[in-house]
Amino acid sequence: MTRPSPRNGIAKRPHKASLKPSTRSRSATPTAQALRRTPVEACKWITLAAVHGLKEAAIFKVALEKKLTPDQRSRAQQLANAALKRQTPN
Repeated sequence: MTRPSPRNGIAKRPHKASLKPSTRSRSATPTAQALRRTPVEACKWITLAAVHGLKEAAIFKVALEKKLTPDQRSRAQQLANAALKRQTPN
């Protein structure tokens, strides 16, 4: 991992502090980079947005579901239902 020097364009080694692992605690929530980007996951999130009142989400959901197989649509609905159960207080 190198970066160009502002003076002469020659690459320099990164500072040792930047090589240390992060000391922040890791949460159970994945970061945006760690989320799976699949049509099924997209359909799950669009479904959740529609359930929570985002009008545009219903339009996108219909378009997206046309591209999914019946098994994928079923799986997306199962994932959305599971997420809704976790959000609902007992």
